[in-house]
Amino acid sequence: MSKLGSRPFIISVVGNDMAGDSMLEHWKSLGLSIEGIRRCSDIVTPIVSNIFDLGGELSAAVADVEAVEKSLTPDWIWKFKHKISSAPVLMVDGNLGPLALEAACQGWPYVLSSRLYYRNRALFAEGSNYWCSLDISIIWFLTSVAADSRTPVWFEPVSVAKSVRIGSIIKHVAYTSPNEDELIAMANALCSDPGSSPIQGMSKKGSHKSIDSMVCMLKPAIAWLLERGVDMVIVTLGSNGVLLCSREAPDFSRVTAHNARFSSFERELYDLVISNLVSNRQFGNIKSVKSNHRSGVPYLFHFPALPASVVSLTGAGDCLVGGCLSSLCMGLNITSSIAIGIAVAKAAVESQYNIPPGFSICTVADDANRVFCAVKAVEAG
Repeated sequence: MSKLGSRPFIISVVGNDMAGDSMLEHWKSLGLSIEGIRRCSDIVTPIVSNIFDLGGELSAAVADVEAVEKSLTPDWIWKFKHKISSAPVLMVDGNLGPLALEAACQGWPYVLSSRLYYRNRALFAEGSNYWCSLDISIIWFLTSVAADSRTPVWFEPVSVAKSVRIGSIIKHVAYTSPNEDELIAMANALCSDPGSSPIQGMSKKGSHKSIDSMVCMLKPAIAWLLERGVDMVIVTLGSNGVLLCSREAPDFSRVTAHNARFSSFERELYDLVISNLVSNRQFGNIKSVKSNHRSGVPYLFHFPALPASVVSLTGAGDCLVGGCLSSLCMGLNITSSIAIGIAVAKAAVESQYNIPPGFSICTVADDANRVFCAVKAVEAG
């Protein structure tokens, strides 16, 4: 996110070891404050080991996060409550314990998070390359403060196993960004009727299905999350792009006036995106979809992935979400933010690094416009 001009504020904990030194030095090199990072000599910095298949996709991961549960205390997090309450969006991930998530949404007097980002009036809590898991009672506070200050919550599932933790906070979640398997797991976990049949996911062979076929398979799970209170479900489909699903028609044209404290990168990207929005001719088609929409049926829009010269798939998902969150904090709407997220993810897969060393403003804006121009409504009913 800092590569897109954001200046995150991080609340976390690291050990007095090589991994902790590396993380702190990296954050400082990006010009980020480390005031919120607690350093403890009696813990080992949480680390995750990833295993990738021959195609470059994540196959498995092993994480050691006990240190965060032990040393990232409510008292420490409480020192930075004002940063949470002033944020335009709070991002929490599935590494946080279920009761902690609930406390964060409902207003308990303490908070715990794996990673929180704050820039001007923006805050995000998520996992990192060194995954941090939260104590149960702490996540609860994060969303609690967000709810009290009407800050929208973004839930990032992380994995199939951890995605089900959305259950305790679902009524407070504005956005969630599961892949297909995580979406199915979340929906089935939310189904309280023991007599109902579980929602079936797609087989691996389903990767070659048409978007309409994929929607047909996924729409029961999508509908379940929307009915339980999520405002927008953003399903990541890998090389098939992103599916935006919502109860209300998303606004493709409205944006908020940008903040005078934007970095030069943010200001230029914002202006380019706004210019493209003004000249875009897709709005007539979108308005037609809204006027012909049947009541009670979710709105579904497909955002295609962009052709790319793939070097590595590592980091693409993080860049997509990071691009979305950064854009929301600029004042852009969710549709423009998803388009920018896809553009940033394209840059990630074309780089040998998890996160590209830098981004071209014009390239990101142009790629986002290509995505935006190709958005299509999908029939849900």
